[in-house]
Amino acid sequence: LSYLVAVSMLPDINRLYMYNGAGHKVINCIEKGLPLNVSNARKMSKKHYRSGTSFVIDVVILSVVLFMFIRVEGIALRLILRFLLVPVIAAVVYELMQLTAKTNNIFVTILNAPGLLLQSLTSSEPSDDMIETAISSAEAVLDNETAVEVTSKDDSKSTEKVRSHTKAVKGNSKLKTASVKNRKKTDK
Repeated sequence: LSYLVAVSMLPDINRLYMYNGAGHKVINCIEKGLPLNVSNARKMSKKHYRSGTSFVIDVVILSVVLFMFIRVEGIALRLILRFLLVPVIAAVVYELMQLTAKTNNIFVTILNAPGLLLQSLTSSEPSDDMIETAISSAEAVLDNETAVEVTSKDDSKSTEKVRSHTKAVKGNSKLKTASVKNRKKTDK
């Protein structure tokens, strides 16, 4: 954790953390079903319950707890066992994250706390141009997806909201960057 704090003082890493915050804001905006623009995204939280940061810290925590109880002799066998169990642990964490996104109680709050705390270090408040970049990225992904399934803590019908949002976004090229437009031209 002290490493994350130390590197966040580097300008490039701080900028990376700002882009991370922008991505979270845009995803939160999409999941709330709001029109995707800078002013709406700016109002959203820079934390996200299913962030990659939360996923990694949850995998680490579950691995530490699980491997405290799994004792084997020999370093080679221990390494092989850990190597084989990490994908299983990651799958369990993924499913837990999907499950906790649908409910809100004290157990879920406790489960999400380490990830959200870590996100306070790895997500910073972004500038408007960073939010525009995150919006362009989200639009490019939504344009290329035929069915996007997103689960939201607040709304079980968010999949429909994202699908209707995808249709609305397809006609909006105002915020798309030139690189996204050029990529689409070369993809055709």
